[in-house]
Amino acid sequence: NKKVATTTGPSGSQEKRTNRILIVGGGFAGLGLAMNLLSKSPDVVIEIWDAEKGPGVGGASAAAAGLLHPYNPRGRKLWQGEAAYDSAKHLIQHASDMSGIASFIDPIHYPGILRLALNKRQEKDYRKAASLYPSEISFLEVGDVRPLVSSLPDHCQGGLLLKKGLMVDPKKYLEALWKCLESTKRVTWHQKKVTDVINDIIVTGTTTAEELNKSSAPSSSSSSSSSSSSS
Repeated sequence: NKKVATTTGPSGSQEKRTNRILIVGGGFAGLGLAMNLLSKSPDVVIEIWDAEKGPGVGGASAAAAGLLHPYNPRGRKLWQGEAAYDSAKHLIQHASDMSGIASFIDPIHYPGILRLALNKRQEKDYRKAASLYPSEISFLEVGDVRPLVSSLPDHCQGGLLLKKGLMVDPKKYLEALWKCLESTKRVTWHQKKVTDVINDIIVTGTTTAEELNKSSAPSSSSSSSSSSSSS
């Protein structure tokens, strides 16, 4: 945080706190966090440090499959899965609308996500999930799956159709998020690889790692007031 002096009229000057935040990593989590912070704080200024030169170039997020749904591998609802799914859809649509970059694959041609049951246990789990959420999930028999999947494995036991599932283009989504963030003039991207939190981030200016470690070490004094003031 950095304090900036501002004038408030006859009462004189007043200190105003400007929030300066560093986010390490410019993937789904990092850019999504930046969007959330901007929406909640009008004064926040954000730096994003990432090993890549820009969003969607590399890293785990750029290589993700882009499947969006609120279910676990067995087809059961994840804890807070619905809330996370709805929030993700809202953020993706907002980024697409604001940036002009379409992040969604056409849902008309891709009505949901199909998971193949490749063994008896998966078949049992998927049938159970379909019975728990019949309006959201369907179990498809092998005969119904075959026209949908080319080169269907011989050991396929059927498939689980997640009707609410969406497919997102990870690269386009990351580009859309960044375009929204960049347009605010309050977020900057820096190509920096972080391998050590103390040496790469916390230590700035004339502060050295040794001085930082000394300041964070437990005090030999029994005075709690001195400890409080130093922190």
